[in-house]
Amino acid sequence: MRITGIISLRGNGRFIDFNTFEISKIDYVLKHYSHYKKFDDKKAYFAYMGEIDSHILELKEQIDTNKESLKQKMLESFAAQYSKEQIYHELSVLTSKNKTSKDEILRFIPEPVRFEFLTAIALRQHFGDLEVMPNYSIDDEGLPKCFAGGNKPDIICKDKESESIIEVSLICGRGQVNNELLPITRHLKEMIESLKDSPTKLCYFAIFIAPKIYEDSKIY
Repeated sequence: MRITGIISLRGNGRFIDFNTFEISKIDYVLKHYSHYKKFDDKKAYFAYMGEIDSHILELKEQIDTNKESLKQKMLESFAAQYSKEQIYHELSVLTSKNKTSKDEILRFIPEPVRFEFLTAIALRQHFGDLEVMPNYSIDDEGLPKCFAGGNKPDIICKDKESESIIEVSLICGRGQVNNELLPITRHLKEMIESLKDSPTKLCYFAIFIAPKIYEDSKIY
């Protein structure tokens, strides 16, 4: 249900509720799909399930001017409530196919976006003066629901001397180069271009984080 983006977690993961940012989609689903159809045979059922409702894809999230502050508030909350060791453990869970998170909230966040979330928390915990700005999308609780889009860096970090982008990925094979390293190069170039007229001269760089760095990625 979380993958639809219309469900929020409440009460430290004990309850579920509607994500009010997606109320237009929720109202549409309730209006058009709250009554179950009866089918005479399997063919009719599969034909119905194969239909694509293009209108629901056009419905947008409600714009909330406080969304970024809500995201930061949740990030700060996790950075304060969880120890560095707990965050490291949750990160190690993502590197193993045989481990699953037991955390009441984190286990409900899909692994790719959980990696972004945990990395942002770790950065916040270890670098107190660093401004950490993740680009994952959130629900109305401030919890991540989807990873950053392809046109945005995963995480942007700023301090007095530098501005950097942090890209994370669970991809460990040859797909790293095309799926991750090429976009990283583009994002860094765009950042430098957008700030070239800034009166403050900063150092710009990018960091790529993955459970394992593929050999071609090291050459790149």
